[in-house]
Amino acid sequence: MTADQGAQAGYLALILVLVLLSLGARRLQLGRVIGYLLSWAAIFVGAYLLFVNRDAFRPMFDRVTTDLRPATPQIVGKTVRIAMSPDGHFWVDAKIGGDAVRFLVDSGATMTAISPETLAKAELETDDRRPMILRTANGDIRADRVTIPTLAVGSIRVEDLDAVSSPGFGGINVLGMNFLSGLQRWGVEDRTLILTPKTSI
Repeated sequence: MTADQGAQAGYLALILVLVLLSLGARRLQLGRVIGYLLSWAAIFVGAYLLFVNRDAFRPMFDRVTTDLRPATPQIVGKTVRIAMSPDGHFWVDAKIGGDAVRFLVDSGATMTAISPETLAKAELETDDRRPMILRTANGDIRADRVTIPTLAVGSIRVEDLDAVSSPGFGGINVLGMNFLSGLQRWGVEDRTLILTPKTSI
C-alpha cells in the first residue's frame, strides 16, 4: 500500500467512525443502524472507485462538460476566436438563419454537414436528385446535398453554403473545409482556433 492509499484509507476510517458516533448519539435501533451503515458504505465505495478509476471516466466527463459549457465565440475586431473544448475539439454555437446550432469545426471534413434534426429545425430541404456517397471511418454512407442560405459564426457570415445531410452523421453538425477555405485565414494558436474572414464576408 502506498502512502497515498494509506492516507485515503485513514480518511475513510475516520469518516466511518464519525458516522458511527453520530448514529450512536441518536440511539437508533440496531436494524436501522445497519441500514445506515450499508448505505454509507455503498456511497464511500462508489466514491472511492470513481476516484481510483477517474482516468477511465475522463472522456465521459469531458463530453458532458463540452455539452454543458457554452461554445460562444469570442470576437476581436472581425476575427473570431474559439477556445478548445475539454475533449480536444473545437465546438462553436453558430446560427443558421436565426437558429443557434452547435457545430464541430473539423478541417478533416471536406464538406460541411448537418444532421437531419438540424435540417428539420432550420426548415431546409435536401436535393434528393443528386445524392452523394461519403466514405467515413464507419464505412460508406449516403448523404443528400443541401444549401444553407445563411450561416453565421460570430462576425463571420456565409451565404449559400453547400452542405450535406445524413442520418449516418450521428446527430453531429460539422463545419468542414468548404467553410474554412472561404476565410482569409484560419489556424490554431495556444489551444484557440482563430478564424479571420475575408473583407468581402
